[in-house]
Amino acid sequence: MKKTVILALLMAAAGLAGCATAVNGIYHLDPIQYRVRVEKDVMARMRDGTVLAADVYHPVGLDRGPVILVRTPYDKRAPGVVALLQSSLYKLFAGHGYTVVVQDVRGRYASAGEFYPMLNEARDGADTLQWLANEPWCNGKVGSWGGSYFGFTQWAMADADAGAGLAAMVPLITTADIIKLHYEGGAVNLENILSWSTSNRDGQGQKVKPQDLQNGYNHLPLITADNAVSPENVRFFDDTVSYRLPDVLADTAYDDRYKNVTAPALLIAGWYDLFQKYQIEDFRELREKAPPGVGAMSRIVIGPWGHGFFKDPPVKFKHGGIVKLGQLDLTMDFLDAALKGQDTGIENQPPYYLYVMGSGQWVGMDEWPPPEARPTVFYLHSDGAANQRAGNGALSREAPAQEPPDVFTYDPAHPVPTTGGPLLGNDAGPKDQASVEARGDVLVYTTAPLSSPLTVMGPLSVALDAASDALDTDFTAKLCDVYPDGLSVNIVDGVVRARFRDGDLRHPEPIVPGQVYEYVIDLWYTAYVFQPGHRIRLQISSSNFPRFDRNRNTGDNIATGTAMRAARQSVYHDAQMPSRLILSALP
Repeated sequence: MKKTVILALLMAAAGLAGCATAVNGIYHLDPIQYRVRVEKDVMARMRDGTVLAADVYHPVGLDRGPVILVRTPYDKRAPGVVALLQSSLYKLFAGHGYTVVVQDVRGRYASAGEFYPMLNEARDGADTLQWLANEPWCNGKVGSWGGSYFGFTQWAMADADAGAGLAAMVPLITTADIIKLHYEGGAVNLENILSWSTSNRDGQGQKVKPQDLQNGYNHLPLITADNAVSPENVRFFDDTVSYRLPDVLADTAYDDRYKNVTAPALLIAGWYDLFQKYQIEDFRELREKAPPGVGAMSRIVIGPWGHGFFKDPPVKFKHGGIVKLGQLDLTMDFLDAALKGQDTGIENQPPYYLYVMGSGQWVGMDEWPPPEARPTVFYLHSDGAANQRAGNGALSREAPAQEPPDVFTYDPAHPVPTTGGPLLGNDAGPKDQASVEARGDVLVYTTAPLSSPLTVMGPLSVALDAASDALDTDFTAKLCDVYPDGLSVNIVDGVVRARFRDGDLRHPEPIVPGQVYEYVIDLWYTAYVFQPGHRIRLQISSSNFPRFDRNRNTGDNIATGTAMRAARQSVYHDAQMPSRLILSALP
């Protein structure tokens, strides 16, 4: 008899439990081999004497075998239905012959110590691996599983410095170098950071009201936005908006650590996930720098998902629904091969397994981006009136000659509202862009309807020639697919903060008001087919709030300043200053 499990189990254990009950998809696995006994609050002592608590799911009758380690800040026994879903998943793993150890990280729930996100996960992970190596029921083969923060804890203990070393890991929707998430193009990733940090501000987790969060987003100075959400101060949030985080978490940077990773990895990513770019780059670094056996066995799956479920999306992704996010069958094949030495055929799977949005197709690939993809340029055009979708902004392959610039006023007191994208929560993912494109402070450039499909696979960016009358400002970009009926749906977006236009967060450089600079806006990656009859659209503005914090256009301290001023923004597209969208397109 086949064992079935609702995918919600996966989402719950990955920290996405709030969305769990909405899933109807079911996976089919091999028959369960073992009954399961749960040992609660087993304590492990860390090198500084702090004790961390774990629940251990033992396969009854298996005296010694491989282990799957899950380290979580979200409560290993969350209340109610979440606990049931999580424990069901862990029992599923245990029933297939794995001892599953689920540990509360330092300072969270039943574990002692103080919680500061990410700071202690490498040391505590190494100590936990050493503890497992000495347990009689562990045969020395330890793998790991989990998403989001769970996934980061895996990377933190994956290199050789972790001592006992992992033998396999399965990080879902996460990244090794998590600091990068906090600053996009130099701007603060405000919506994601404020919501996460305030709801995880103490040892037990807190529920945050949507209105309190909205108050926090709108609050100035930025450094006390967390106090507008909750009276308790969140040091992690303060360090982030003060740009101190790269120094506080300097030891977690992963640049030189990929070469020491001991564990082959199965990475599961989402095109609309907030970790998308970084997870793809993790995989590339792992393949190129890790020991040969580690890189060769590693695999990545990228689907049309976000960091949870999409609420009322305007488009559907055929054959790519959120039900596939867990990839449970593939996960079991990967773990069985890496930890049990079974021939599951995983080595015959392509390194990259991607969902191509706009086509509804899954494809296997040996390289990413595909070597045949080439930079393909679309130039911005207008008669100086690209404001709103009703304006005369256009995109084409033809380079501009002499055209007047487009001008708009960016007022941080009335920023462009975030509408979809790589967010936490139900507002993430694809959204109808009609309300955004009706604003006068949004420039809209659109191609003619396509006569043939255009397949985009790889990195995307905008090179924007622009000027501002402020000492500091932001420029934002959003790539959209316009359907034949006029529906405009976002695919990717990005931002660049003028003072950090060179990418150095430690050395800001103010701009000269009125001077034209070329701003490069990173739009991450995608795999997307623009179908015949559809149009490619690019939005240009100076805010995407609260996804990114508002640039107040004053050039003063980002964390402590409160003054705001409107800025006059000019976007140039002529022979000398050809602003352009750069796509990686297949021939």
